[in-house]
Amino acid sequence: IHDVPQIIQEGIPYFFLFMVVEAICSFFIGRKSYYFKDTIMSVSCGIAQQVFGIWIKFLYVIPYGFLYDNYRLFEIPTTGYLTFIGCMLGCDCCYYWYHRIAHEWHVIWTGHSVHHSGQV
Repeated sequence: IHDVPQIIQEGIPYFFLFMVVEAICSFFIGRKSYYFKDTIMSVSCGIAQQVFGIWIKFLYVIPYGFLYDNYRLFEIPTTGYLTFIGCMLGCDCCYYWYHRIAHEWHVIWTGHSVHHSGQV
């Protein structure tokens, strides 16, 4: 687990950099496309997601580890570009369908709707 890059933590400075760039571009273009309230809300949601995500991950990492250790049908090789591309496409496909279902099912929509609640 120590070999996995901490993408979110490493990306945080870039998030803030691009928020500043967006605000500056919005100012110079003269079109109001940057809203400070949206920034505060997005940053707050991101912080909450990271804090609570630590605990929520235990709900699926521990059962996944158990199932993988005891009931896996095959092992995916950890080397090679095809493995990376296949896993990347598989994860992207799963996220697409989760996001699509989040728009259709009311129970999931309640947590997902804040993602669509900006002023623009």
